[in-house]
Amino acid sequence: AEYEEALQGVDCLITYHMLKEEEGFLVTESILDKIENGLDLVFLCQPNNPTGKVCNRALLQKILDKCRETNTLLALDECFVNFLDVPDEYTMIDRIKCYKNLFILKAFTKMYAMAGVRLGYGICSDEKLLVAMGRMGQPWGVSTLAQRGGIVALTQYDYVKQVKAIISTQRPWLMRELKSLGFVVYEAEANFIFFYSKDVDLHMKLKTQGIMIRDCANYRGLNQGYYRIAVKGAEDNQRLIATMTDILSNVSVSYSI
Repeated sequence: AEYEEALQGVDCLITYHMLKEEEGFLVTESILDKIENGLDLVFLCQPNNPTGKVCNRALLQKILDKCRETNTLLALDECFVNFLDVPDEYTMIDRIKCYKNLFILKAFTKMYAMAGVRLGYGICSDEKLLVAMGRMGQPWGVSTLAQRGGIVALTQYDYVKQVKAIISTQRPWLMRELKSLGFVVYEAEANFIFFYSKDVDLHMKLKTQGIMIRDCANYRGLNQGYYRIAVKGAEDNQRLIATMTDILSNVSVSYSI
């Protein structure tokens, strides 16, 4: 939605490529048919949000080549790619130098839990584009505190390993538990899980217990009942599943917050 809002702010004509539930909400080669002459910009999230699905490099390469053929800029959002088990198998950062039509978006806010700092960056080899973007941006767009925080974050190698270890063990556990509760769970490879519940008020019921999950009903193409949850530590995940179990059993629960 934020991509869409930004484009609408400068009066862009927006088209959409809808992913299909029967295909597991995967990005397939059908997206290539949507990339035509006259299309200026394509936004693609890797891994996708909210599904947590990844697009394999072979298909990403075809998308990138098609964009170059049609003189289209590909904005590839890789803010969550570092959460993947093997990020190098899915990032396209090694294509930056030879594809000026590739712009990769990255952020510190996800892996390093620095959302409030608002620190992110872009990678592109088109120097003219970067200069033009610099002219359009606000002066002093990144604070000194954010810069210092980012520099320190980049030294936290052990922290990154710990985070990925937690996700690699807790994600399959959470998926199994969600399935056992009767939810439709879509296989995920990121640090979040996408699922469907017949209870379209599940998020509101959880909120009364001090737990917030992402209601995905405002995603274009999705209806009420679709949710996204973060993969957190074992204690938080267990509390989430226990609360969901009680809600589905119509048992009143209370927690101190």
